[in-house]
Amino acid sequence: MNRLFAATALVATILSTNAFARTASLGRGVVAEVVTAGMFRPSDAPSSSGIRIMTDGKVISFTTYDDGRLVTKHIATLARDRVAAIKAEVAGLADVELTQADPDAPGCMDAPSTTYLAKNGRGTTVKLGGRYACLEQVRADGEYTITPSVLEGLSNLAHVGR
Repeated sequence: MNRLFAATALVATILSTNAFARTASLGRGVVAEVVTAGMFRPSDAPSSSGIRIMTDGKVISFTTYDDGRLVTKHIATLARDRVAAIKAEVAGLADVELTQADPDAPGCMDAPSTTYLAKNGRGTTVKLGGRYACLEQVRADGEYTITPSVLEGLSNLAHVGR
């Protein structure tokens, strides 16, 4: 029981500090990414999963495990103009923190956290939005982009037929 309490406390701490919002820089060749992690789960279940849009238009799903395994799958290829549109949408964005969309909304525990990221025109990783403790997070500067919805749709596509 103490291990369960400790795990729950750790997740609560991570979510309350928006640790997932402070994600490291996107890797070389990545235009945008959505990553989901941090849920209460069995130790052999995936620790994170997501979708990456690459500069060449490839859409790659990925799943990571606590033992270091990384499983990737090419699920689609976006046309060059669609990748250019995403790049243009986020080109001028500054890297700002995320804030709770509705400060009065009730939160929850043990749910996964999701972060939407992209590279701006200067190559800096910027946060586009997310969900933490069941609460929607938006950019503190109020800038809205459609890219998270594109990533969400591609993520749904990755799960078709599973």
